[in-house]
Amino acid sequence: MQSVEDKTFCLQTLSANPLAASATGLLPLAEVVIRGIDLPYAKLLVKSADRAIEKIPALKEQFKECQDSFLRIVMSLKSAASELKVSPDTANYDAMICFDETKRVKEVIGKNEDVTSKSLIEMTLRMEKLIFLALGATEVVGG
Repeated sequence: MQSVEDKTFCLQTLSANPLAASATGLLPLAEVVIRGIDLPYAKLLVKSADRAIEKIPALKEQFKECQDSFLRIVMSLKSAASELKVSPDTANYDAMICFDETKRVKEVIGKNEDVTSKSLIEMTLRMEKLIFLALGATEVVGG
């Protein structure tokens, strides 16, 4: 998997997921990666941005932009999951464009000094690692 930059993270993430460990082939494993690992984490990011909006009203607009980016990641991953079997190349593209959104989040709040922004940035960096995992999954399915 060329797309997986942090192989240790990849192995730890897959090993920690019982569904990944019991996958019976590459397609079921790829589906677990996208539907069972990446999507839930992206949804967690949406909720975290929502909590950030409530916690620091002064940064509401910035956190709302982040939340919108996280929602777009959720939508792209859902699209990737639905395309995985039919068109792995399209699924790969859908996963790849998630990086546009993580880049946007880093641009919007990356220089903020507050703990909430820093926490969202850390979560965003983890999301990027998970996106690489999704890319690897789409590549393996696509051959």
